[in-house]
Amino acid sequence: MAKEKCPSECDDASKLVFLRCEVFNVERAVDRFVKYWSTRIEVFGEERAFLPMTLDGAMKDDEAAVQMKYLQVATETDPNGRAILLFDFSKEACEVSSESLLRVVWYQVHVALTQESCQKNGVVVYVKSVDRMSDWRPSLSKKIATAGRGTLPVRFAGMHFMHPPKFISL
Repeated sequence: MAKEKCPSECDDASKLVFLRCEVFNVERAVDRFVKYWSTRIEVFGEERAFLPMTLDGAMKDDEAAVQMKYLQVATETDPNGRAILLFDFSKEACEVSSESLLRVVWYQVHVALTQESCQKNGVVVYVKSVDRMSDWRPSLSKKIATAGRGTLPVRFAGMHFMHPPKFISL
């Protein structure tokens, strides 16, 4: 269905992103590609899932959520060519819906994946934790983790927690 409704999102360059993510294991790349599209429809709905992953496409109703900087992509890569993602879980205390924040994660990962070095070398994630346990949205965290572990075509090279709250022991 995706190939019919948005061929530009299913072209060879898009498929190459999935192959790079799975280090050219074709079977795993195909599995991830199929899971990606079924999940993208769940996350964005049929009306927006097949639009380009841009602010005026699939993200057209989530601009305010993007601007609150729940997840940001640094303008420069690290010395190894990995994209740097900055996650601010303290923003979960805001009034923006979990669904919108999840779409922000998808969007920003796609922004990072526009860099070929990120496709090849992965991303490094820096996390600012919630200040109060009551601000945390565990169901949102679970959906983000699931997206990162086999849905989005991204490789994680590292994760760093900045100033973890006292109720978390690392």
